[in-house]
Amino acid sequence: MPLGDPDNQKPALALGEGLQLSRRSFLGLALGSAFTLGSGSAAFAGVLSGLPERRLRLRNVHTGDSFDGVYWRGGKYQPAALKRLSWVLRDFRADQVKAFDPHLFDVLEAVAHRMGSTEPFEVISGYRTRATNNAKRRYDGDVARNSYHVRAQAIDISLPGRSVSGIHHVAVNMAAGGVGFYPGSGFVHLDTGPVRSW
Repeated sequence: MPLGDPDNQKPALALGEGLQLSRRSFLGLALGSAFTLGSGSAAFAGVLSGLPERRLRLRNVHTGDSFDGVYWRGGKYQPAALKRLSWVLRDFRADQVKAFDPHLFDVLEAVAHRMGSTEPFEVISGYRTRATNNAKRRYDGDVARNSYHVRAQAIDISLPGRSVSGIHHVAVNMAAGGVGFYPGSGFVHLDTGPVRSW
């Protein structure tokens, strides 16, 4: 299924395995991420500045799918890595993939660095189709109608060997987007929306 805007009629950049990302969608994500990273808090930007590459490790707890590799090198996001990450974070209930905002991966990388962890993040929730999000809202009042999960700009995670309160504290201090604290459920929500916390 196509990644990005299905109504986009521009030529697409083939990503293999039947997945595509339009050039416009890919460039928009990359440029938007560069702008956000450049305009983010000093605490956040300082963590990643000077790194020759950015590496991420994560595992989807529902599917067992994982990613362990470099997603940014030489000042550029790596298309094959972004494709794999978006697939790992797909809506497995609907079996649909959407291109993730790569800035979210920068947030995760910065959290791992600040916490001194090399363990893979455990992903509880990544992308959600509108239908999946609406279904979750019927039994969970904490699910937002216009969730950033639907935009592929949010992730719910935990980190082995680190407390959710510790992850929450680090993420809030970075001021790089939205941070939700769900200690009863054992995860932290991170998104690339406006800076806020709950």
